[in-house]
Amino acid sequence: MRIGLMWKVQAQFAGYALAVEEVAGLELCARSPIASPLEDLLAGRVEFATVSPAQLLGAGRRAREVAFIALFMTRSPVVLVGSKSRKGERLSDLTSARVGVWPGEDLEVRAMLATAGVSLEQVDFVPVEEGFDEFIAGELDLLQATTYNELPALSSRVPDQSDLVVHRPASSGVDVAKDGLVASIKLFGERPHLVDAVVGAAVRGWRRAIEDGEAAVDAVCRLESSLSVSEQQQQLAEIVKLIDPSRSLGRPDRAEFERAARVFAAIGQEVDANEAVIEPGPRERALDA
Repeated sequence: MRIGLMWKVQAQFAGYALAVEEVAGLELCARSPIASPLEDLLAGRVEFATVSPAQLLGAGRRAREVAFIALFMTRSPVVLVGSKSRKGERLSDLTSARVGVWPGEDLEVRAMLATAGVSLEQVDFVPVEEGFDEFIAGELDLLQATTYNELPALSSRVPDQSDLVVHRPASSGVDVAKDGLVASIKLFGERPHLVDAVVGAAVRGWRRAIEDGEAAVDAVCRLESSLSVSEQQQQLAEIVKLIDPSRSLGRPDRAEFERAARVFAAIGQEVDANEAVIEPGPRERALDA
């Protein structure tokens, strides 16, 4: 059984790395350069995938082919980084800009700009993987980043950190939940016990990752030995901040889809929060076991 990841194996997926050690035959698959985890799932290349509520809604009717079975990262890690000396400190002052984004995963970026009164038609959205060099050289005015990965790396590379300005979606009221877990509807019918086992292991894995970061990072580094332990520890510390301790760990919630739909509306795109199939059963059975 395979879980398709949003990115490379790293502490972002620490709970799943611990689940791999519990479920025999479970494998984490780094993101393909040519397809998203959801596309890999729909094509049958993986059985599970890490997908956000917003990404699932963005898929439209295709979303009905999969079930949203767990949610761990309830806050968005996405930020928009700019240069005070080049474009100022306020998004509302922008008249045009070149913005480096990850296509299909840039909802918060577009919503931050739109709610600041920036016309998206005047923004040149440039697809990038990292974009550090282009941003530092001034070829990009703003750059999409995450609080746990690109932002720390970028901060260490710019000559003057005080020139950086970081725009956060929560400040604009467009924060959305991020990493969740989905499985195909077909898998529910054919191997329901396997779905329960994977979700249960993921919930226990994330609980342990929150409580024992050292063990979680060790599990990640066993899967990817080239990673820096200290960097992964720092990344996991940022990841844990995105998991709301007041909410039941892993519980899938339609309210998060409704929140994502409101953010889509902020950029003039209508989506139906009810398109998503939400299956809380596997998590509930895992907690009862």
